[in-house]
Amino acid sequence: MVLTAIIAGNIAINYHMNIGMLFFLSIGIAVILSLFEGVLYILFRVPTMIVSLGIVMLYEALSGLVFNGSGVRLFMYPELSILSRQPYCYLVLAAVMICFWVLMKYTKFGFDSRSLGDNSVLAVNNGVNEKKNIIMTYFIVGVFIGIASLLNASKAVVAPESNLSSTYLMFSSMGAVLVGLYLSRFSNLSLGIFAGTITMGIFSKGLTLYGLPSSLNNIILGVFIVVFMGCTTNVRQITQFLRRNLSFNTSKNQEKRI
Repeated sequence: MVLTAIIAGNIAINYHMNIGMLFFLSIGIAVILSLFEGVLYILFRVPTMIVSLGIVMLYEALSGLVFNGSGVRLFMYPELSILSRQPYCYLVLAAVMICFWVLMKYTKFGFDSRSLGDNSVLAVNNGVNEKKNIIMTYFIVGVFIGIASLLNASKAVVAPESNLSSTYLMFSSMGAVLVGLYLSRFSNLSLGIFAGTITMGIFSKGLTLYGLPSSLNNIILGVFIVVFMGCTTNVRQITQFLRRNLSFNTSKNQEKRI
């Protein structure tokens, strides 16, 4: 996302592009960068986290080399940063949510992705093309990253990253995704992640408003995520434990009354 913003933003500024050209340029660059990672994953077949960390180090190094490491200040050009302002930012959000919802719920890609996530061996044995699904996933991720890079560059200075500092955004978003995946059981994946993002955003901003330092804020958020995942993953065991205790206490009370 950082590298896409730096490349696309500087090209748009230097060649006096309009917002439409910048929009498609951002998506195109992000798709290329994303597909490169997908191809590497298919070729080497190592865990995605390892491939991702290697790509992060590569792209962080490139972000400090392209355009002499100057980054980009897209917000200084009102005609290029219009999508980050109202009401356009909400229209972009609605369009992305609808596209994500339709892709995951009503397309073959969505059904194949869910089946691979549940049981990849069974899905492949039933005819799901895993490599095709992986490439499609990285392509769609690239499209969304291109949009995110444009919105991010439109409201903040995008500077080159180093020493895996860009991974903070990924880990800070992990809580919202985990909460959203749980909430999606009661609605759908798109609304669940949206609700999880708002929930974690309110939680984080609330801690900041109470005057907590950022380090303590991160610790509390980390503990919350661990506790939340522990509780949601073991709902059945926790429910059985509570039922046993409640029935035991009830029987003891009845014995005392007798």
